[in-house]
Amino acid sequence: MNFKRIIVLAGVAAAAATAQTALAADLPAQRPYTAPAVVAPVSNWTGFYVGAGIGYGLMDVESHTNAPGFVATNGDTGGRGWLGRVQVGYDAQLANWVVGIFGDYDWSRIKGTLSDLNTGNNFSLKQNSAWSVGGRVGYLVVPQFLTYFSGGYTEANFRGSTGVCGGACAVIGTLPNHTFSGYFLGGGTEYAFSWFGPGWTIKSEYRLSEFSRDTFAVTSTPAVAGGATATMRPFVQTITSELTYKFNWGR
Repeated sequence: MNFKRIIVLAGVAAAAATAQTALAADLPAQRPYTAPAVVAPVSNWTGFYVGAGIGYGLMDVESHTNAPGFVATNGDTGGRGWLGRVQVGYDAQLANWVVGIFGDYDWSRIKGTLSDLNTGNNFSLKQNSAWSVGGRVGYLVVPQFLTYFSGGYTEANFRGSTGVCGGACAVIGTLPNHTFSGYFLGGGTEYAFSWFGPGWTIKSEYRLSEFSRDTFAVTSTPAVAGGATATMRPFVQTITSELTYKFNWGR
């Protein structure tokens, strides 16, 4: 056996081990892995809010008129116009979900013309006001952007008028004011911005309101023996945009 070769190989191995130890000493110590911290939302949707805005509405009114001595007629009336809305509500944020309750009131000028082909009367019909109470459920796509669905109970007042004769009318009728009750379904988005400071959001919502079918008396000149009645059922669609302020935003 060549002892000289063994001694040389041993020396090389020792030098390599020494170099590896020195290199390891110069490297930074490895730290244990730590999962990244969860970033807390920058906003908190829990709390009371107030809002106001404007919108546009379309209405469709199914009608049926009936009077002794006249043929009963069916009609369908369309209308459109502007509205203003004020709203108060409360939301609770549950992780990425937001649930809430609210109430609002509309001043509206959604109007159309109801024509009675049997008597020749044309009536101006206008949704004058409406109020609603309901709830919503939404999901935060990002902490500042909410999408939601809403629904609840609603009532709307429709203002009637005295008929305008479109020809040779045997009678002139007067359609009274009437308040209809019903329900609504809707959906929208809400975005939190900081242009004016924390707490401000802008909300856009579509809403469909379906009201009950009601029958009520219609007066006429000259008076119709046995009395005349009208049966109506309104449907109203609205699109609104509101500016809202949340009182405890970011707390």
